[in-house]
Amino acid sequence: MSKPGPTPKALGSLTSGWRTATSLQDPKTGLPIQMEYRTQEGQGQLRLKRHDGSICQSGAAASVKGERLVIDSSGDIRCADGTNFGRPSVECAPGKDGKPDCVGRYPGGGTFSLDVQGATGE
Repeated sequence: MSKPGPTPKALGSLTSGWRTATSLQDPKTGLPIQMEYRTQEGQGQLRLKRHDGSICQSGAAASVKGERLVIDSSGDIRCADGTNFGRPSVECAPGKDGKPDCVGRYPGGGTFSLDVQGATGE
């Protein structure tokens, strides 16, 4: 996959790393999970952080489609205990309030909400 084109100005902070609160819940505990993305030159990693601190992960690829930043999982998000969170993609567009407006989508049509909380560090 080619690296993403120019990122819309309102989405520029999302191209290196960011974390979100999601409506996703851990199927084993029912507790919410946090999602993190880190990308560089269009390639990177998607990580889910569970309430107990454990990490589930997958590769990810970012691209820009019109005014939207799209991040696709390169495989299912798997955890060490065997839990599988599937293979979602995330689309973000500039929001009316200057904050990115993002939604997660699964290949089968299911969606989940995302609230961008800030950039991640290395």
